[in-house]
Amino acid sequence: MPMYTGTAPSGIYIVTGKDPGSTGNDYPPQIFFSVDAQGRQVITIKHSVYSGSSWQYRTTEITSDLVNGTTSKRSKTGTTVDAGTWSSSSSYPDLLNGVLFSDKGIAALEGTLADNYVNNNVVVNANAWTVTTDFSASKNITITNNLTYQHEVDATKQLTDPLNLRVPYLGMVGSQVVIAPPKPPFWAASATRAVGDKIWPGTANSNLNGYYYVCTQAGKSGTSVPSSWSTTNGASITDGTAKWTPMKDDVTVDGVIMATSTSSGGSITTQAQIDGQKRGACTINGGCIVKTAAIIGTFNGTKTTQGYDENYKYDVRMAEGPLTGFPSTDSLSIISWQIVY
Repeated sequence: MPMYTGTAPSGIYIVTGKDPGSTGNDYPPQIFFSVDAQGRQVITIKHSVYSGSSWQYRTTEITSDLVNGTTSKRSKTGTTVDAGTWSSSSSYPDLLNGVLFSDKGIAALEGTLADNYVNNNVVVNANAWTVTTDFSASKNITITNNLTYQHEVDATKQLTDPLNLRVPYLGMVGSQVVIAPPKPPFWAASATRAVGDKIWPGTANSNLNGYYYVCTQAGKSGTSVPSSWSTTNGASITDGTAKWTPMKDDVTVDGVIMATSTSSGGSITTQAQIDGQKRGACTINGGCIVKTAAIIGTFNGTKTTQGYDENYKYDVRMAEGPLTGFPSTDSLSIISWQIVY
């Protein structure tokens, strides 16, 4: 996974290896953004490498110190995911240029982007990333959970306000972008439940109501499904000796998504829509640029019946200039736009 040449800041280039757990199958990387206790940007990449005479799993951790303008990297390799011992950390005297490229798609993308480094109301080092695949070869990105900024733009304040200056930037480019958060299991009879367990109400897609339910009292579920599942915040649903409280089954993606696929299913889609499952709201804070209309959910004229309610919020900062590595043109002007159902 080349990253730094030693002569100038560069990006992250992930060459897809083979799956150590199968024969001949590709192992597209999984990418997780996080913020450490010092406020640094951590990027954890799970991929594979050829070691000795076989493919092995590797976890690579890259840390961007935006305050000091430096980068560090360490990794571990093993026969199972996340196995192995961390190597010594390698340090580099610059920040990366913000481009993260995977040649054969991205199997998982989620997490939190750290704040920009701001000093005296000036963005000294921006935490700006373009996560992209070989979209010309129909390689996709799958967003597997919330993908958010550490802080959001406050639309009630000027973009030059110190609170807004700290907000990072993210662009994603793939042939198709699929939003696919985890799915809890359906309710089951006589099941032992622990505090924190999550379920969907009922036993089939037709029971889904845009909420999942978190166990707040351990116990064993009843022999028959509860007759009603409240959607009132803080409500308690009794199920045998267990109790549940409702939580909105939402997902949030911060950043601009560009998808180039001409698939009839849309350039941007959700796994819930594919599976015919009704979930909560899908909020995209940034914008969408698509070749074929996005299909986030199905609306019957009265309500969303499967997939997600759609909620788009435009990030005007993205019009000021493209992110490094983000496809752009200076010959296009937006005159007006309309959402057509």
